[in-house]
Amino acid sequence: MARRSLSPLAIFSERDYPGSGSYYAGTDSGGECGVAYESRFHMPTSAKDQTWWSVNYGPVHMAVISTEQNFTAGSAQYQWLLNDLAKVDRSQTPFLLLSGHRPMMIDSTNDALPGGDLPVAAELRAALEPLLQKYQVDAAFWGHHHSYQRTCPVLNMSCSPQGTVHIVTGAAGPSFSTNVQPVVPAWIEFVDVATHGYVRAHVRNQGQTLTLDFVAAKDRSVRDSVTLKSKFPRVKAAAPSVRLSEEQPQLMSFV
Repeated sequence: MARRSLSPLAIFSERDYPGSGSYYAGTDSGGECGVAYESRFHMPTSAKDQTWWSVNYGPVHMAVISTEQNFTAGSAQYQWLLNDLAKVDRSQTPFLLLSGHRPMMIDSTNDALPGGDLPVAAELRAALEPLLQKYQVDAAFWGHHHSYQRTCPVLNMSCSPQGTVHIVTGAAGPSFSTNVQPVVPAWIEFVDVATHGYVRAHVRNQGQTLTLDFVAAKDRSVRDSVTLKSKFPRVKAAAPSVRLSEEQPQLMSFV
């Protein structure tokens, strides 16, 4: 099967600035507010300033949310995500992935209100973790914290076979976020705050396994790896929206 190149997946960064419509107060975006990013990386959003979207990649369905806009129950984004997850056909795309900027699960000491890592993660879990459980989301990818982190399949802050694997892949290049807990949380399986790198996703075995590798940028060595097995048998899709070779790895890193 021929290999095909892809445009990058754009995950929107900080938007917080007065008057920007950000869900969070503050000035972390520096007034840029994602405008330049949105203008240069065109994603299949339903409308301008609704920076959530989804796409099928062969046997994978990925839903991308904006953690910078209202994601709570009753919001337009929440309703979109609910509808998107509900209509996924797991016989065509057995792997279901979610991605956003600020992490839902994070080893961090930043508990500052309102936009610190820990309060934001708690708010994301309260709003969205029930959807992840109901629709059996396999893995979720986040950035913001400049590190690489991977959890066990986690639900309600505990390892569980019914949970989702969360990966923070924010180590693409900026200075590292070293503010991790002195004792690693029980649901964290791997943390690296000193290696620049990215996550490589590789689907194998006729769409039944998904391997996620943390690859060091310096020497391309694999520093961490996890393989997820699909809970659903796959009937190959006739016309996926984006077609990939199942042997072609895809690269992800969100800063």
